[in-house]
Amino acid sequence: NLYTVSQLIKKNLHPEFIESVIICKRIEFLYDYAKSKNLDNSYIEYLINLLDSLYKTRTYLAKKITKKT
Repeated sequence: NLYTVSQLIKKNLHPEFIESVIICKRIEFLYDYAKSKNLDNSYIEYLINLLDSLYKTRTYLAKKITKKT
């Protein structure tokens, strides 16, 4: 079965995956804001590293979901 994120939320399936998607999106918005305001490069690098880690976690959770179904 293929589900969209909204279907996963409505059916309350795989909350850990939904939480990771939401966190990633919020950090992406923060990264865009930091870039637009020309904040210090160390801050932007931190956000990039954080996003890389979150993407890996999200990929792991997505694979875990796919194996179950």
